[in-house]
Amino acid sequence: MGSHELFTKLQIEDILSLHQSLDQKNAMKAFVGNIVFSSFFIFWAISGSAQDTKQVPQEVLDRLFEHRDDPNVLYAFDHRYGAGTAEIYLNDTASEIQEKKASVIPAADIEYLISNSYNGSSIAAFDIEHGAGQAKFLLGENLEKLQLGSKKIFEYYHGAAEDGHAMAQLKVSKFFYSGKHVPQSYISSYVWSSIAAANGNELAITQREKSAERLEYEYLMQAQKLTAICFKSNYRKCDYGDMN
Repeated sequence: MGSHELFTKLQIEDILSLHQSLDQKNAMKAFVGNIVFSSFFIFWAISGSAQDTKQVPQEVLDRLFEHRDDPNVLYAFDHRYGAGTAEIYLNDTASEIQEKKASVIPAADIEYLISNSYNGSSIAAFDIEHGAGQAKFLLGENLEKLQLGSKKIFEYYHGAAEDGHAMAQLKVSKFFYSGKHVPQSYISSYVWSSIAAANGNELAITQREKSAERLEYEYLMQAQKLTAICFKSNYRKCDYGDMN
């Protein structure tokens, strides 16, 4: 069987569509099995010079997110637009998705979640349907509006932050900064605002700067070190004691 017979008409049309959107002149002639997209992406990346990330076509961003688990695609994108830009765009997209999902959750679903907040399986099911961390974020938000359970408010937001919820991560940072619901810690505030900013929450950038201004150089270095540890642990080792 010839290699061209392995490709579906849909795959070829998708490749040609992307090819055309990037205004490339040379057509791709051969691809191999399931790596059709990444092969094209690598060709496209290597064949062009570095570009301004502001000029990334939306079609490319859509396909980057769709194929975010393919290391070849991430490498190719970074080659074209600069080291680390794939992760930045993916985080930005993830944050936007969180906000959009939160804005369209049916009121009935939220009411059911609140009435079953004691049920771990209900929280897990809610997150599967609406996105990681959404359940705990909304539960924390509900208690905060009602001004009930200071400790529980922080626990919910912190749990959502550990699940990668960028809005919850900013909330946690602000709590540490102000000392509300939790002992004040500018280092922890810096860590969580850095995480939130990296995950696409633009408001967290200002909070990170505010936290940094409160830290002397030595403690700022510690905060940056802890931020790296927090990232590597998938947000599970983000406390000051985790540096040792």
